[in-house]
Amino acid sequence: MLKVSISLNISYLCTMKRTIITFGGYFEDFIEGLTDKEQQKVDYLLTLLRTQDRLPIKFIKAIREGVYELRIEYNSNIYRVFFVFDEDKIVVLFNVFQKKSQKTPLSEIEKAIKIKMNIMTTNDNKIKNYSEVLDQKYGADGTPERTIFEQNAYNLYSGLVMQEARKEAKITQSELAHRTGTTKSYISRIENGAISPSVGAFYRLISALGMRIEIVKPIA
Repeated sequence: MLKVSISLNISYLCTMKRTIITFGGYFEDFIEGLTDKEQQKVDYLLTLLRTQDRLPIKFIKAIREGVYELRIEYNSNIYRVFFVFDEDKIVVLFNVFQKKSQKTPLSEIEKAIKIKMNIMTTNDNKIKNYSEVLDQKYGADGTPERTIFEQNAYNLYSGLVMQEARKEAKITQSELAHRTGTTKSYISRIENGAISPSVGAFYRLISALGMRIEIVKPIA
């Protein structure tokens, strides 16, 4: 079997267990207009942003002047949430927009930069703790309900990373299933975050994609 060397594009983010806050009510207006399924997808990615020290640039993109973009895809729509880091420990969410194209409009970038300039000089009543909202919706850290929610978020994350790697290797779901002795539907369910593969199956998938696993300490 020909091995394909894959280099996944990773956006490195420092620190674990970040606090997520919102500014100006932009994010609240956005999330209230989504369906329950869409809100859950957003919350999954915010959980990953809160707990993981690195994420693929499929999700995170550095824009400029300290502004980042969180990309959320759902049913062919692409939602973009602009945010900044405060001393690498606090994620500040602000304006959001929907755009199906991959390119971020310059007008939205300029708007995000202007909002960023106002964050540090604002009144506290414009800032809300979204980490507390996650606690209310899915249970506090360490509870069974929160553990299940976070596991679903990690399933989504690993599935999308797997999908990205498969596409970079130019391998179809059917071909990957053939190489690993599984089925196309099984591969599809993993990539959609519906299931998590066993350790053995995960290693077979990684090997079939020409990848390897490295165990490293989180970035301090």
